[in-house]
Amino acid sequence: MAKLKKFKYKLDSYCKHKFILAKNYTSKPEGEVNFKLDGKYLRKYYKCSICDHHISDHEYNLNLLYSGEYISSTYGNYKGLKKRFNKINKLKPLNSDNFYRCLRIKTFFKKIDKSFRTLDVGAGLGIFPKKLQNKKFKNIYLIETDKVNINFLKYYLKFQKTHRKQSDLKNIKFDLITMNKVIEHVDNPALFLKNYMKNLKLNGYIYIEVPDIDAKNDKLSYDREEFFIEHHHVFSKTSLILMLSKLNLKILKIEQIREPSSKYTIFCFAKKIK
Repeated sequence: MAKLKKFKYKLDSYCKHKFILAKNYTSKPEGEVNFKLDGKYLRKYYKCSICDHHISDHEYNLNLLYSGEYISSTYGNYKGLKKRFNKINKLKPLNSDNFYRCLRIKTFFKKIDKSFRTLDVGAGLGIFPKKLQNKKFKNIYLIETDKVNINFLKYYLKFQKTHRKQSDLKNIKFDLITMNKVIEHVDNPALFLKNYMKNLKLNGYIYIEVPDIDAKNDKLSYDREEFFIEHHHVFSKTSLILMLSKLNLKILKIEQIREPSSKYTIFCFAKKIK
C-alpha cells in the first residue's frame, strides 16, 4: 500500500507561504490514464494560502511515465501515434488548441529573419511544431524524451533536429524556447527552466503554457484533467509570475484562457533580460 511522503515544498520555486491541504484522492478520477501504480491509489494536492499554487504529493515514481509507459498508455504503438496525430492535425481551427497557440506566436513575432532559431521542449506528437513550421519558422529544434516519439518526429514528421535531452544541444542558443504543458510534469519547474535559460539568447523569448488553477471552479472541480496524477503542479497567474520573475525573465504578456479542448490554461510570453 502506497503511503504519502511527508509534504516538502521547494521554497526556491515560488514562495515561502503556508501550504494547506486542498484535495485528498483515494481513487482515480474518471478519464485519467490507468497507469500501473504500485499499491492503492493515494495522493493529495496542497495549495499555497497566498498565491493558490497547487503542488501534488504522493510516493509514485512518475519518472517511469516518461520512459515509455506514458506514451504507450496514452497513444499506443507507432501506428497509434500516426492515427492520433492525423486526427488532431485535421481538427478545424475553431476546435484546435494548436491553431490558436500558433496564431498567438505568429502574431507576437510579426517579423523574424531566416536565422531565427526555435526550440520546442516536450514536442510530444509534434502537432504544434508542424503547424508552426512555415516560411517564418523554419529553423525548429525539438526535445522529446520518449524513444517511440523521437522516431515518429524524425522519420514521419521529418524533424531531424530532434534531441532526447538538453545536453545534446550543447552551446546552441535560441531566439525562442516554447514549453507547452511541460513544466507542470517536472518536480522542480524553476530549476528545469533555469537550466534551459542557458540555451536562450540574451533578449531571447520564452513561451510557456501551464494548467490554470481556475479549473477547480469548474463543475468537475478537482476531477478535471488539470489535476490528473501526472501533474506535479497546477499554477495560478500569480505563482507563474513569481517563478518567472525570479529567473530574470521579463513578462511581456500573460493571460488566462479556456481552450477549444476545454482546458483551463495560462499562457505567457517572457524575455530574458540578464
